[in-house]
Amino acid sequence: MHSPSILVVEPQNYDPEALQIYQSLGKVQLRKGSFPPPREEADKVEVLVIRLRYHYDRQILDAFPSLRWIVSPTTGLDHIDLGRLPVPTLDRVADDGARPH
Repeated sequence: MHSPSILVVEPQNYDPEALQIYQSLGKVQLRKGSFPPPREEADKVEVLVIRLRYHYDRQILDAFPSLRWIVSPTTGLDHIDLGRLPVPTLDRVADDGARPH
């Protein structure tokens, strides 16, 4: 079974139980330095776990050519430019599990 590379962008004060769940799903990296990460790290990331510090527009998301999922355990999606996502096959699911309109 494939084990995706998961990057937790703002790991400070992150729920340890949630981190355990991510670790059960793939290889987890906690990004404590500058963002986006160096190209050799970003190239492998398939899952971004994000919060509210950054606005995720095309410029940031283009740094992750293997990106398949964005996980945002926050209220709302205003920090993600949904209309400008660079990957046509990127899966998007809203907070309630419904696909955004």
